Amino acid sequence: MSKHVFFFILVFSFLASPARADILFLTFNLAPGEIRAVQQAADKRKEKLHVLPELSTPQKNRLNEIAKLKTGYLKQTEKTEDDAKIEELAKKLVELMEEEEAILNLVTVTPESLTAFLKKLNASGATLSTVILSGHDGNGKFWGGISEALTSEQIKKSFAEFPQLAESVRSVMLLGCYTTNIGSLDTYWKGLFPNVRAYAGYEQKGPLAHVAIGHDYIKAFLDRESQFAKARTKAEMLALFKKLPQIKHLFASIATSQFHVSHQGSKTIEELYASCRDLGGESPFRQKFNCAYQGENECAEVPKDTKAGPLRKFYEELQANAHCREMLTVDADHSLPKAEVVLSLIFFDNIRSNFLRNYRAELEQLDRWLTAAGQAPLTLATKARTRAELLADIRRARGALQTEFPAQEGLREVFLARVKAGQRLEEIDKILLTLVPACVPSEWVDPAIPTRSICLNVDANVEKSAEKAWEKAKGVTP
Repeated sequence: MSKHVFFFILVFSFLASPARADILFLTFNLAPGEIRAVQQAADKRKEKLHVLPELSTPQKNRLNEIAKLKTGYLKQTEKTEDDAKIEELAKKLVELMEEEEAILNLVTVTPESLTAFLKKLNASGATLSTVILSGHDGNGKFWGGISEALTSEQIKKSFAEFPQLAESVRSVMLLGCYTTNIGSLDTYWKGLFPNVRAYAGYEQKGPLAHVAIGHDYIKAFLDRESQFAKARTKAEMLALFKKLPQIKHLFASIATSQFHVSHQGSKTIEELYASCRDLGGESPFRQKFNCAYQGENECAEVPKDTKAGPLRKFYEELQANAHCREMLTVDADHSLPKAEVVLSLIFFDNIRSNFLRNYRAELEQLDRWLTAAGQAPLTLATKARTRAELLADIRRARGALQTEFPAQEGLREVFLARVKAGQRLEEIDKILLTLVPACVPSEWVDPAIPTRSICLNVDANVEKSAEKAWEKAKGVTP
């Protein structure tokens, strides 16, 4: 073979080879089982896997050591009947799990780290075949551990800087609860990547990240995604879905541009919208929500059952029919609670405990302002209350401060204290009473999360607002 012919073949082979396609896994829980499942699928597809956040080598090594130690301790536990030995091993396991959690909580995916990674990937000339997100889902957001949530809008913004990467994505896995009902997909996820052929996730609650059937689902979908993308009938979609391992034990769902399939069957997207139920009615679950939300009578307390109680049932109603909201009248849509508000009420105990833990100093300052304003302190940081008592106390305090007060020089400090206390109570109202979605961090449904609300101003800003109110009031006071 001549050198010229060999050179031509080499160049042709290079030009004919497609650009490398990679899998990007944004994980908010760094679950080893999920990562292994995606890696196995990537190996089978001869693709490279990128996992964000990126652990340092010492962190990876220590996590591997912990995994081996845990396995060893569990095996020892199975082999012994000595209660003292079992207790000793259990203590060691707890210590290892706490160390493991501490390492995982140090790293998270942020808009900045995602953009930086995409910049590096783009420079390498690679493309993305699949994007996977795993963690807690909160209506268009993912989070885990102590991390702040990453929203679909933030992801879209990061990818907007590298449109060729966004355009290369052909499939998306959303491994969180209620991620792939058609309402969630249409509202939050379908606008991110223009050429996606198939989405996979969970229509209702998903399994915990360490559960093996979830790992099987990941591998099976990544292995067969092209088959779902090529399906031309509902029956074909359903047949493919039923062949997925352990699928009858999962609330999984898969969507393409034409079809949506789940344990409830296979439908076209048009059929899903055509079969919309009336969300404007007063279902028993909605009545229970209204009662607990208003906090004004005998059913004001939030049901303790967060997994299957009436509020969870109402939340599932809203999620299953989220795509139907756009068909409501403006008034009906306005009166229908947002899913985020219902979820916050379901986990109100965690919302309240996170708020009180993160804002103890601000609540103590509120009491000082109330005292200076001639009002009784609320002692929100120290006094235990039911939700009904909490709502009543805050409403009472707000009402007392909303009466007119003269802007007279001798009463300046009292005036300022009233304004400052009133503003702080208004902020607390949005967070704890009305549960405004923008004011309640999605992560607060989990306990002990240090994230702070964007709706509670620092004391210095409250002071400035009060001074402005004083100057304005003086200008109109006779």
